[in-house]
Amino acid sequence: MKQYKWVLTELIFFVIGLIILVGCTPLPAYSQVFNKIKPAVVSVNRATGWIYQASGIIVTNNHVVAGVQSITVQLHNGKTCTPVSVKTDPAADLAVLKIDVGKLPVLNLIQKLNATIITYGKD
Repeated sequence: MKQYKWVLTELIFFVIGLIILVGCTPLPAYSQVFNKIKPAVVSVNRATGWIYQASGIIVTNNHVVAGVQSITVQLHNGKTCTPVSVKTDPAADLAVLKIDVGKLPVLNLIQKLNATIITYGKD
């Protein structure tokens, strides 16, 4: 659980940095950002990932899943599952996992003012 909180903290600082980058003021309180994105952040083999599509598409790094015997995804509520599909791009250090657990909260990437922004909400 300690590592999960550290990952959330790092993701929040990343999101706040992006908000500053595009000049959005006033900044939301840290706890508001934390509480908003927490449901869409997952643990993948004790590393991090995020839910990209509500249907169970998860994005993480290839080095997290490369060469391992099994992959475990833990949701914010503690539920664990095994991906039904894993696609990787080692050159980009990207892995996309598919889990079947019903509709999930998502973090989306959008382009705005030449910057990538993570949003929380509909996929």
